Amino acid sequence: MAYLRGLAPEYARRFNHFQSPLLRLPPEILPLILGAAASDTRERLRGWISLGHVCYDLRAALLSMHALWADVVFDARYERAQEELLRRAGCSPIAIQLDPNTPSWSHDRALELLPRACTINAHHLPRERMKAIVGTLIEGSCSALEELSLIFHMREHPVVPGLILLSQDASELATPKLRDVHFQNVFIPVDMSSVRALTLEWNNADHPQPVHDNRTFTAMLRRCCRLETLRLRDWLPMDYSASHIVPNQDECKISLPHLRHFELLEDPQDMHAFLTFWAILDIPQTTTIHLDFSKGDLPLDRVLLLIQSLHVLIPHTQVAGISHISQLGVSGNYEGCVEVTLGSIKRQYQSNPFTGSPMTAHTPSRRREAFHSPPLKIKIRSAWETPADLLAYLECIFATLRLRVSDIDIVEFDIHEEFFLAHGPHHTNEHLLYTMFPSISRLDLDSQADIARILDSESGTTQGLDYLPNLRALHLIKWTSSDATFSLADVEHLIDTIEKRVARGKSLHALSLEGFFSKSDFGPPGVKERCLQQLTALVPHVRFEELDPDVDSEK
Repeated sequence: MAYLRGLAPEYARRFNHFQSPLLRLPPEILPLILGAAASDTRERLRGWISLGHVCYDLRAALLSMHALWADVVFDARYERAQEELLRRAGCSPIAIQLDPNTPSWSHDRALELLPRACTINAHHLPRERMKAIVGTLIEGSCSALEELSLIFHMREHPVVPGLILLSQDASELATPKLRDVHFQNVFIPVDMSSVRALTLEWNNADHPQPVHDNRTFTAMLRRCCRLETLRLRDWLPMDYSASHIVPNQDECKISLPHLRHFELLEDPQDMHAFLTFWAILDIPQTTTIHLDFSKGDLPLDRVLLLIQSLHVLIPHTQVAGISHISQLGVSGNYEGCVEVTLGSIKRQYQSNPFTGSPMTAHTPSRRREAFHSPPLKIKIRSAWETPADLLAYLECIFATLRLRVSDIDIVEFDIHEEFFLAHGPHHTNEHLLYTMFPSISRLDLDSQADIARILDSESGTTQGLDYLPNLRALHLIKWTSSDATFSLADVEHLIDTIEKRVARGKSLHALSLEGFFSKSDFGPPGVKERCLQQLTALVPHVRFEELDPDVDSEK
């Protein structure tokens, strides 16, 4: 009888194989299925460990996936199971994640395991712990290392002379598989020949960058022959302005033929260093470029001079000598920072009136979704008195880069209510920011824009309705704050404006309103439905998407 009872589990497993289509698959297929199911939460044990609770076969398959367990050995939620996770990882290279909350015993264990790590993320550690990490890396072997991210808060731990974090003279770390490097206020000489993503950040103006001469810096980047992403934040050596650099000499050129994305944050006072660096940088014309000069607050005349020096970017906005820029995004915050995004229309966004607009994703953070990998972004800070200042800035960009306003098809504006220093309910020339682009077919506006001044010829604009003859889609957003809401008067005013436009034969194809709606106005039953019905009679495609102020404030 005992023998028969012992056969029952085996019988049940075999019976399940016949009952379940999944378990009828060959055993070697199960790890592939589990790997795909765990791909989105691979670095979080809680996201996929329950897959092994389904049945014996899936548990056995999951236990055999050593590389999966290796990624969660240092999962903070399961610190006390670290040794068991390490056992299940087998001989696979492991991922090490360390932060200020990592216990000392776990940090010491990480130092022992650094030689077998494929990923090392050490962020915001105390100085002594970071020094121990750097020292162990330099002294050991990292043949399996693929990702290395060291982030050190310099404000909390001022740099002292001789600190190993600045070790430029140490022997180069042998990392034949290294493909992703991120150093913030830390530097270790590593083999850059296989690196595909490189981020270098420096946040302390009182101390020079670890590599502070242009020859060494140039030689380092020249070795990054496979680089696809490059981010430099306050890392350009100041002596790039030295006269001995000759851009036309081959030994001075930095050739990055595979570069897809280039990002630079630099003090606008160091523009000469940037322009010298740019002159020796050889990258594809298809590379996306993000330039951030917002560290310094410049007067408008200095801003325009800075933009005029960026004529070197013209090749990245043209194809065969003709501009391919057809999208413009402008955002401005209360600190006076303006980010201008220039892009090209993607074909898949043209068929659906809402696709790529602010109404297509689920959270407010997805604005400019249609600007997928925009060719160029420029961010700068100044004291903007009136819309005329911003208008002069945009005109300078278009003149410098040889862009044509008639080519712009999509325009997005997101200007903070306190952006302009000369506050007022409506600036007399604010509409010119939008109507300077006569060919736009889609206009996305934030809560501060007065749509009547843009569309209604009877409201005081000089050209009004006739100035935007191609406008087909209008998207209005009010989610900058819980105080900015769509009132019933706003919607009724919008209906009246669109009626006038339709009467002139300038109908819209799509309209969307997204954000906060006044609860007192739209709370009563039927109010929103009535407005929606009136708009639908004027516009074929109408969409309301209401955000919850309580939910949004928690994000």
